[in-house]
Amino acid sequence: MIITKGPLPLAAYKAAIVDIPWRFEVYSDKGMKKSATSKYPTMTEAEAIAFGKELGVEWCFDPDCVALFWCPSWAMANCTVHRVARAWGFTPISMGSWFKITSRGKDTFGNGYIFRDNMEPYLVCTRGEPGLPKNRSIRNGFRALRREHSRKPPYLHVALEKMYPRGPFVEIFGREERKGWDTFGNEIGLFEGKSERALKVKQPEPAPILEYIGQP
Repeated sequence: MIITKGPLPLAAYKAAIVDIPWRFEVYSDKGMKKSATSKYPTMTEAEAIAFGKELGVEWCFDPDCVALFWCPSWAMANCTVHRVARAWGFTPISMGSWFKITSRGKDTFGNGYIFRDNMEPYLVCTRGEPGLPKNRSIRNGFRALRREHSRKPPYLHVALEKMYPRGPFVEIFGREERKGWDTFGNEIGLFEGKSERALKVKQPEPAPILEYIGQP
């Protein structure tokens, strides 16, 4: 189900993916052109916390659930994402990362204040006691092809479906529909009709690569 306006339904979601459009400081016009702010409306920490209240995150989830919060590395380092997650009623417990590769299997070369980013982290959070996942072999780090700006691979969707197969599932600030999921966002369908990049080399080892149709 597509949801374009809050609040979210009383669906008792058991698992969620959250991709907040984070706003961060840049130091040059060149940096601004590459930033998320130049591509879509972004949110400060305070705005993200307030928006969660508008969505009704305190009552739309099951008392025992899991939520994965995508974030830039700076938001993980300074605990911005932790504060937002806690304000939304979740407890941070772990993290994972998407290691981005090119179509030739090489590490990407991204932006960064000190180190150049070639990965994107996510914060693993729980509310209550969701229990052990049905599948306990899912890795928290994965390699997958870099996509369009802010377009995430479906690895975490597949992972949650295996770990908590009964759902229900929701993606907040999503851009693509997925069968069996509720998707909230104002850019749903943004990538519709756009073909996927293909990996042109043999998958490197030992880290697994998800080519958008693979499995965790």
